[in-house]
Amino acid sequence: GRMTADIIAKLRAARGEHRPARAASDGALRRPRLQSRSTCTAVAVAATNWCPLPRAMQNESAPLGVSAAFLVTFAADNAPPQNALEERRSTRSLVQVLKRRSQETGAEGPLVDQLASEMHFVTGGAVAGPALVHVAHAWDGSFSDLTTLVLKDAAGELDKRYSIDVFSTDLLTPSDDAVAVVQRAVSCSSEVLLVLDSKAVALGRLWVLFEALLALDAGKLRVCCSAPGGYGVSEEALRQWQGRIDAIDWVLAETTRKCDDKRLRAQADRLWELQGKGIERLLAQLKKFLRREIYGQILLGAVEAGNLKAVVGLLDSGANPEQKDAFGNTVEELASSNGRPDIEEVIFERRMRGKVHCDLSAFFDPHELLNSCDDVPEDVLVPFLTEPSIEEAIYSDEDSMTQQSSGVQEDVISGEHLFRGIV
Repeated sequence: GRMTADIIAKLRAARGEHRPARAASDGALRRPRLQSRSTCTAVAVAATNWCPLPRAMQNESAPLGVSAAFLVTFAADNAPPQNALEERRSTRSLVQVLKRRSQETGAEGPLVDQLASEMHFVTGGAVAGPALVHVAHAWDGSFSDLTTLVLKDAAGELDKRYSIDVFSTDLLTPSDDAVAVVQRAVSCSSEVLLVLDSKAVALGRLWVLFEALLALDAGKLRVCCSAPGGYGVSEEALRQWQGRIDAIDWVLAETTRKCDDKRLRAQADRLWELQGKGIERLLAQLKKFLRREIYGQILLGAVEAGNLKAVVGLLDSGANPEQKDAFGNTVEELASSNGRPDIEEVIFERRMRGKVHCDLSAFFDPHELLNSCDDVPEDVLVPFLTEPSIEEAIYSDEDSMTQQSSGVQEDVISGEHLFRGIV
């Protein structure tokens, strides 16, 4: 849990600073524990052994962004006091600080332009440059939690860069066509990371919904939760996220400036309404996408926590019984590994519901099966012959209904009768 604080201490030591590292419990850069020891090792190695980014990550047409290493240092240097109110910890509060600082120093343009020639003092990589991941987030969320999420998403690649509007836009002089700027950032990015806090504030912001719909339409949307506990692992967490997703409404979504509201809605009409896609149709697809992703993550957490009721509720709500974690393990395998055969059995049963089960006659000739019956012990053969009754197998639907109405029904029949009916 103190890994982030240790990284900050190393960064400061490299700069010759001897201030004591802030403990993880002190709040500035609190982050959930990583689930993999190998991932923790990768982060520590990346802090000392830097290597150039792959050419694919140096795409010059991509939007400008800042590295994960820079975010860690920046968040540590600009952390609010330990007893600060929640509003002081938000990204919006940080934006006000950056605006005042720019006015005092006379700096112009976005921060990424001012950082263009700087190299990080630990990794040796560029602090700013083309970024393949664009981050869609709400300014009312915690900046510390946002930084923690980005660091976790980087998975040890501290020079991986992210396009974040706080650093990539001119805060003092906004663009005359901010909508076009956002469209370009989304279209030129390889991925768009939608960041949701514990209250899903972002889903009520028009800018975030616009970015999410653009990314979903382009097939490049990902979603993550910046809350320390993720999406949760309980039935209550499931109900809360169900309500938050159902409450997404394009009409009721808000912006800080009224002029942005008009521009966004007009551009959305041109992009989707006039092309026949429809905003409401895209919004329904977004809700479906969010349910699949969020329910899947809650299911993973519920299986790890051994919460059988939550697992059943999630499966009833449409969670994928074949959901996998970041390492490719299915929830069924996780339940087995954690010694929960009851959860494993529930997931197995739900998974098998979606499978097509063929009769034995689809694989073997009926005559061959009949000839082999005498060679197979009865206790082995009988479990495989719990097939529908003869009437259901050989009569039409109309005849079958007539036969059922007469009260004649067989649930289990012998192998000889079954194969006679097939023949």
